[in-house]
Amino acid sequence: MQPQIGVSSVMSVSSGGGISNSQPVNASPRSAQKPIQQKQSSSEMQTMFRHEWKPNTNAKPDDPETYAEALRMHGAMSYGVAMRVLGWGGTRASQAEDALRLAGRIVFNSQGRAVLSDNENHQNEVAK
Repeated sequence: MQPQIGVSSVMSVSSGGGISNSQPVNASPRSAQKPIQQKQSSSEMQTMFRHEWKPNTNAKPDDPETYAEALRMHGAMSYGVAMRVLGWGGTRASQAEDALRLAGRIVFNSQGRAVLSDNENHQNEVAK
């Protein structure tokens, strides 16, 4: 009896661009390779993002102005969104928001998001 020679797996590319891993009929389950993993699950991505993202928590004197500039660029936002946009920690973002609120430069809309006050917009127009 002669030994049979077979291919353990065959990789092919479909016309849609995807890669498939097909097994010949005579391949044993032990020789089967795992299919290529092309995407990570969303929970893996979220876990990876949480572990790799390090906020900049060092407060600076110009933080309120930086926060105001982010409001000009992105519109109304909570300090939680601002911390992501600016790459800051929550405490730093909330302290900058508080400084702007105490100075009368921002108000909160009906959804509780910070927006530049009319006084802030008027001051910027006069300065130009």
